Amino acid sequence: MHPATKPTVSRPLLTLALAMSFLAPARAAAAESVPMTPATMMQHCTEMQQQMQQMTTARKAQDAVLAEQIAKVNSAPDGQKVALLASTVTLLYEQRMAMDARVARMGDEMTRHMMQHMQMGRDSMPGCPMMKGMAGMDGVVEKDTDRGPVHK
Repeated sequence: MHPATKPTVSRPLLTLALAMSFLAPARAAAAESVPMTPATMMQHCTEMQQQMQQMTTARKAQDAVLAEQIAKVNSAPDGQKVALLASTVTLLYEQRMAMDARVARMGDEMTRHMMQHMQMGRDSMPGCPMMKGMAGMDGVVEKDTDRGPVHK
């Protein structure tokens, strides 16, 4: 591959995503060993919300890198376009694989998080920032005081 066509930013992003994936199980195991009190649960809620924000920020950073790569493809001489396009597709694949793995882990963590709320009782859910973010989603309406979240 020509040195000018090699994506320079994707490797650090991929490395960061992989490092985070290796740390997530250790954090999850540590969180499970701590007895859940309302205070520790709220801290866990806040951490989950921060992880979601970090994932959104990472996705936006990946989009910016792809936009830069596409601009290079579009402005490159005809003889370099195919190589640049191939490196862009490779970058997109690497980013997507890393993000898909991260989203899957986050889904598992969210499921455990909701199970912990359920074990603590219905009263622990309304204060959760993750539940507040779900109130506007399709299929979920505001909480019914007798039954919890009501699905359409």
